[in-house]
Amino acid sequence: MPERWVDHDPTVEELTAQVKISKTFRGHFVRRLHQARTPGNDLHQKTYDTLQKLAQALESKTEEAGLAVLK
Repeated sequence: MPERWVDHDPTVEELTAQVKISKTFRGHFVRRLHQARTPGNDLHQKTYDTLQKLAQALESKTEEAGLAVLK
C-alpha cells in the first residue's frame, strides 16, 4: 500500500465515486439474480444445472457428512 494512503481521509469526489460504483454493482447483481430465478433464459438453465450437480454431489456424500457432524 502506498504511504500516501495510510490514514488517508477520502475526498468528496472519492466518496461519490465509491457510492456510484456500489450502486452500479448492486444493480448488476440484482438483475443477474432476477435472471437466474426467471425460467426461460440461459442463465436460469445454467443455474438450475449447477444446482442439480451440487445436489447430486451432496447426496452421494450424505452418510459421510452425517457421520462427521455426529462425531
